[in-house]
Amino acid sequence: VTAIADSPTTRLAGTARGLLRWEGGRYSLLTSKDGLPADRVAAVAVDPQGGILVATAKGLSRGLRNVWTNWAVAPVGSFLNGLVSDGKTIWAGGPEGLGRLRSGRWEHFFADTGVTALAAGYGNTVWVGTSGSGVLRVLRGGEKLEHYGASQGCEIDVVRGLVTVDKT
Repeated sequence: VTAIADSPTTRLAGTARGLLRWEGGRYSLLTSKDGLPADRVAAVAVDPQGGILVATAKGLSRGLRNVWTNWAVAPVGSFLNGLVSDGKTIWAGGPEGLGRLRSGRWEHFFADTGVTALAAGYGNTVWVGTSGSGVLRVLRGGEKLEHYGASQGCEIDVVRGLVTVDKT
């Protein structure tokens, strides 16, 4: 298993052979024959509309009601460490920075900063763990950036994982 994600109705596991989907007590294996760019899944996520996001070495796909839309590979290196979406924008992180897919085109940020983890925050906030710069918080779809490193009181510069929880 290379990646795991879930929604209220679906459990997903990325594998070297495709995407395993458990839904309604049944499972299926989705592959390139079903519309994915490649069989080996690097990252998987679920967006707020219930769309399934799948990253492979040959590109990114979004599936909704068994219809797949494909885009180019994220410009973040060959090993994806995170994938999140706020419903409008898709973010991907890897050893060569952070990528934002907006209107079908990738934008590249922090090319000299390795991204180790991503987590969706509230609204359109994305939390970014790095391999030497602590934690970054991207707000308003990329319009504002906050940095939490050693000089801001974050005791860890190399972040291994992130998670967000409900405010309640």
